[in-house]
Amino acid sequence: MLELIRQQGVEPYEGSVRLAEAAHAQEMRRAVVSSSTNCRDVLIAAGIEQLFEEVVDGVVAEREGLAGKPAPDTFIAGARALGAEPAEAAVFEDAQAGVGAGRAGNFGRVMGVDGRAGPRGAAGTGMIGQDVFAVEPWTVPERKLHLELLAQTESIFALSNGHIGLCGNLDATGRLSHF
Repeated sequence: MLELIRQQGVEPYEGSVRLAEAAHAQEMRRAVVSSSTNCRDVLIAAGIEQLFEEVVDGVVAEREGLAGKPAPDTFIAGARALGAEPAEAAVFEDAQAGVGAGRAGNFGRVMGVDGRAGPRGAAGTGMIGQDVFAVEPWTVPERKLHLELLAQTESIFALSNGHIGLCGNLDATGRLSHF
């Protein structure tokens, strides 16, 4: 695998890189959590290793006896490596098992993301793609309504603090109602 990574390189998702760069610019603490034993090599091949302070990967998990997804152990280890408790940290995860692990670990925020284009992942997982939400500081504008992703987008807006913003939903007649 390492030889393949070196030969073919790695192309990271542009949206994920922008998110990590923005977090870095804001001096937010950042860790990568991965079950892969090649995680460090992938970060180096992608040219983004400098964006993360800590790496909790398959090597660390094996050495420390940490259970992988859907158990929250590796995520909790990542938060603590950054000096944070899970309730003070956020998980951005591209797999349903990882979203479940973030929830099980009682993280302050858990976001299911998909860096690929389109409203659904390549396997039709129902993850939210970059065409649905714009990347803007301190806002989560929904670019267009995707009825097939209504449950996921409702979850995004349910995570807001309830003090600022507007959330809308379809009522029983199919009209958009705001609350």
